[in-house]
Amino acid sequence: MAKVACRVFRDPRNAQAAIEELVAKGFRGEEIGVVARDKELVARLVGQQAVVELQHPEMDKVTAAGPLAEVMARAGQDGELTAAMAQALDISEERYNYYEFGISVGQVLVSVHTSDQQLAQARQILRSAEAPPPTLPVRESSPGFVQAERMSATNPIDAPMSGDFRRY
Repeated sequence: MAKVACRVFRDPRNAQAAIEELVAKGFRGEEIGVVARDKELVARLVGQQAVVELQHPEMDKVTAAGPLAEVMARAGQDGELTAAMAQALDISEERYNYYEFGISVGQVLVSVHTSDQQLAQARQILRSAEAPPPTLPVRESSPGFVQAERMSATNPIDAPMSGDFRRY
């Protein structure tokens, strides 16, 4: 029986970094599940896998791929989505409600359905996944620095005080 490791990512770039790391470590695309509100985002994260879009009463539209897509498709017909997803992720319904809230505000749920032997490695990858920060070109000197230096030199708040201000 497959075991499940899952995590909700606030930043889709971190979810993408986790999925890329999982694939690099030998996890197959069929083992990786993704749930998010944005259909294009899910399609970009999972590549050519089947994507299921479902109308959810609390989250509006939600999109899933991988093993979670199958669960959502079946549960969406029965109307027991929360219970089915909690069971598929091997977590409590209360915890899935927390995940559901995260998805509703734009976060991405990534799950790995794998064997007992690879479960610890999948958890470690999900736990440590972070995208590199975006790099911006750095210039030696900005024209704004020169202007800022001039402004602070003439700022009356920074100017030395003279005279007796106690009487005012």
